[in-house]
Amino acid sequence: MEIILIFAFTIAIYFRTIFYSIIVDDIKVYNNIITYMRLWNPKRGDKTLPKTLKTMVKEFFRELGTRTYGGGTFGPHPWLDHMLCIYTTACLGALIYMVFGYNQISFFAALLYVANPANHQASMWLNGRRYAISAILVMLMMLFKPFGIVFYPCTFFWNHALAFFAPILYMDIAPWLPLLIVPVFLWKRKELCVRIKARMDRILCKEQRVFGPARIIIIVKSFGFYFFNMLAPGRVLINNPSLYWWGITKEKNDQCYSFNLEFLKGLIAVGLSAFLMFYFTGYMRIMWVFTVLSILQWSAITSSVQINADRYMAVPIVFMMFFLSHLINMLPFSGYVYVGIVVYYVTQLHVCMVMYKTIDWYQRYQMFYAPQIAKPRFNRIDFYFKQGRFLTAWYLIEEGLQNMPNDFLLLYQAGVALSQIGNLKQAIEFIDQAEKNMYLGQEVEQKRILDDLRTKITNRRIDIERTKKQEIKKANRHGGKKKR
Repeated sequence: MEIILIFAFTIAIYFRTIFYSIIVDDIKVYNNIITYMRLWNPKRGDKTLPKTLKTMVKEFFRELGTRTYGGGTFGPHPWLDHMLCIYTTACLGALIYMVFGYNQISFFAALLYVANPANHQASMWLNGRRYAISAILVMLMMLFKPFGIVFYPCTFFWNHALAFFAPILYMDIAPWLPLLIVPVFLWKRKELCVRIKARMDRILCKEQRVFGPARIIIIVKSFGFYFFNMLAPGRVLINNPSLYWWGITKEKNDQCYSFNLEFLKGLIAVGLSAFLMFYFTGYMRIMWVFTVLSILQWSAITSSVQINADRYMAVPIVFMMFFLSHLINMLPFSGYVYVGIVVYYVTQLHVCMVMYKTIDWYQRYQMFYAPQIAKPRFNRIDFYFKQGRFLTAWYLIEEGLQNMPNDFLLLYQAGVALSQIGNLKQAIEFIDQAEKNMYLGQEVEQKRILDDLRTKITNRRIDIERTKKQEIKKANRHGGKKKR
């Protein structure tokens, strides 16, 4: 009965997402699916089947990985993908209830997980569904002990290590089993290293590439962000303001290393984690160690991943909701506390749902709730540029400059918009200002972009002056004829 209630609850709060479209990275994945359909589609581009069994198996798993990586599992039908996301979330909720004991604590842990808005990327973003699948595999490892360990290598299927420390959960029956991490890591080392190198090659700022003593401040802040965001999420975002500007501009970079409220939250999170490490006993302690390590591995220790992205908590949030439910159950009037937190989660979740309607809604949501982040605004302005709507783009730039007067991207786009509108003098002023605010580690490339824009504006100014002279000569010629 409880499992039916979990499924019904999940469908009730996520039902409207069935009618949503695709956003950001989903668009790229969909394009790959549509242009590259092989084994699962009769209209495949390759008309010849693989000749050997080994090649067929390799192509099958390649196709499986492509189809389940994000959107496009059923071809260009987003509504089917969104239905699969709802089903995945409901299954994970049911597994939470079964794995953690078929009791009141596990039941409310499942409801807390399903309703938690901090889980939005794994439950609503098509490109984040694979993170929820990794959490399902961890639950299956625990449900089918000791044979469930066979699911551990599957967590590396998409070449991400979301459940890297999962063998720790088997320490109660085999203390040596966490050593399995080593051979599995060596098995997937090549693919993981390729992904890490590709990511590191895109990072140009020295602060994120070099690990120094000051990195501890960033790690503490990131750990605190994840810890409290899972328990009490506010306005959840795909691009979070916390540590967003780390290593990008000198002024913002200094703020990232400052001992502010974010750092205090991080210290509190570290202190609570250490306290609960001693408070819990037996298998509860083993699960808490796994939870803390699963948070810590994404807490800016390496810059090969996006900083403070909610999707990386798809596995630890499962355990965090169980521990939260366990602690709530110890309180008087625990039923009212459960209901209050679930209601709070659901209301916050329904606010952030609009972000997943379309790419337009995503950009508007991000700009409204995080005006201090340039990327979503930059993408929307670029969209207007491609449509030739330079005046509309200028209004958006002007609005953004009120919150970020020294951001390079906005200043550069201001120069582009004004040059197209015809205000060349002010365009040059914005370009000069952009040159003073280039991002750290990107000065050479950004200087080249600005020089190219300056050259275009100069050439346009020359063309305008030449046209004016020709018009004046033409007017004088006609004027002379009339006098005669």
